[in-house]
Amino acid sequence: MIRTFTSKVVLFVVIISAFCGFRNVFAQQPGKTDTLTIKAPFKTTESRNQQLKQGFLLPDPPNLVKTIEYDPATNQYILYERVGDYLYRPPQYLTFTEYLALKQREDIRVNFKKMADDYAYQSQQAGFIPPIKVRSQTFAQIFGSSDITIRPQGSAEMILAGQINTNQNPLFNTSQRSQFNFNFNQRIQMNVTGSIGDKLKISTNYNTDAQYQFENHF
Repeated sequence: MIRTFTSKVVLFVVIISAFCGFRNVFAQQPGKTDTLTIKAPFKTTESRNQQLKQGFLLPDPPNLVKTIEYDPATNQYILYERVGDYLYRPPQYLTFTEYLALKQREDIRVNFKKMADDYAYQSQQAGFIPPIKVRSQTFAQIFGSSDITIRPQGSAEMILAGQINTNQNPLFNTSQRSQFNFNFNQRIQMNVTGSIGDKLKISTNYNTDAQYQFENHF
């Protein structure tokens, strides 16, 4: 009985000591405080795209609508950013110079996006060579259009081989008894169709296995 009571007392003392130790560890030391200074507004020289990539800013919602209205009373342009009927950000008041700079950046962005979309659309068309556009009015007047299309079809095969001939004839010297011959052969079947504008069509057929030369025409 005495031994059981002693064990309980020792266990109780150990628990109290452990609790006090953890309390001292997590207790805040006197004379030191946690402080954090945040400067507002946050100013940086990085662009908005770089801030989006680094996670500083969240991307705009897809249903965000930007409108610009002119206020003749103040001679300023007011930029509104709305999601539905609610303002997503406070209105921005722009001068005429700031409005022109914003309009120029937006036009450049739209132009680059249109060029990228056009290139992606042309790359998805039939054939691995996208259409070529010649920016010349004279070219378009002569051939009826400024587009050049090339569509190759066919296959190409190359054969590389090496052959070693060994001859033990005593009449030949040592260097002539062993000969190495390199064999190279190619087999091409190609058909190319294309057009230059709307007035000139091109058709080419080339086959290395053709029996007659006139079968390869241009």
